[in-house]
Amino acid sequence: FFLKYCAMMANATYKGFLVSLLLVTSSKTSAFIANLRNSPISTECTSASSDYMSRVQRQGTFNHFSNGRRNTIKLTKRDTFLEASSSSADEVESSTVTVEDTESSSTDNEDTSSITPKSGDSITPTNVNANDFDDILQTRRTINSFQPTLPDNWEQTLQTAIESATFAPNHKRTEPWRFHLLGPETIRRVCELNASIVAAKKGEKAGEKKLERWLQMPGWLVVTSNGKISCEKVAGDQDEEEGKEGDCESAGVGVGMNDPSSLEREDYAACCCAIQNFCLSLHYAGMGTKWTTGPVNFDERFSEIVGLDDDEYVVGTIWFGTPETIPNAPVKKKSLDDVLIRHD
Repeated sequence: FFLKYCAMMANATYKGFLVSLLLVTSSKTSAFIANLRNSPISTECTSASSDYMSRVQRQGTFNHFSNGRRNTIKLTKRDTFLEASSSSADEVESSTVTVEDTESSSTDNEDTSSITPKSGDSITPTNVNANDFDDILQTRRTINSFQPTLPDNWEQTLQTAIESATFAPNHKRTEPWRFHLLGPETIRRVCELNASIVAAKKGEKAGEKKLERWLQMPGWLVVTSNGKISCEKVAGDQDEEEGKEGDCESAGVGVGMNDPSSLEREDYAACCCAIQNFCLSLHYAGMGTKWTTGPVNFDERFSEIVGLDDDEYVVGTIWFGTPETIPNAPVKKKSLDDVLIRHD
């Protein structure tokens, strides 16, 4: 009996010790967690997590990997929760985004729903963090409908955007870009020319419909590349030191868009970079753009109407203005793993 009594007392003492240890540990753990939540690291992580989820809400889907499998995450804004569907890495289930009470579908893989800004002279795009450069890049959209009038400060905003465009990379500093700002009379003539081209191919009604739509575009900027002059300029600069008259061939500079080594081709690429800078600058300022490269841009009559030099090559016409609606991000057809190829 005495031995049993001692054994019972020892067991009770051991259990009491464990309970006391658990209580002390729990108290210290709670204090540690409380301190951690208030720490700068926790604040930064919370901010980063919030920013990441904001991007997920904009883009609609994202992928993550777990145990060798890719999980495609679908965000349903209506229900405000994330729904994950797992699939193998080579069989990824495509996801859609619900941004309104009714889902919309599109044959061209674009989300046809959009955000309508409030009326006024200027707008600030929703869900854009102006302090996050990647956010500016990822929220730019091609705008298909604009408000009928330009904002009050559009000319200053346009000049700033063009200045930013001229900081695009350009080989041998040729600065090949030219920006032609069209006025009302020139815009109408271009629209009528395009309508005639469409009518000749698709009929009068199609031409009239196209004319009506194009006349609704408030701002027009034609961007050209002055490639040939750049080629001659570079050749002249190189030969000037040798004391002879320069030309592209003697300087070993390629000629023509089909020649990979030609400055015309590099200048065209530089102008494309400039257009991207231009569009991003206007997006940052709350304006929208659409880069058009339809057949009318390369018609000889277009060059005559706009007043282009013989050596100017049209890179595109940019429509700009205050967006009537802002499209949501289209679902990406390829993931980062599809486009990023790592080499040894």
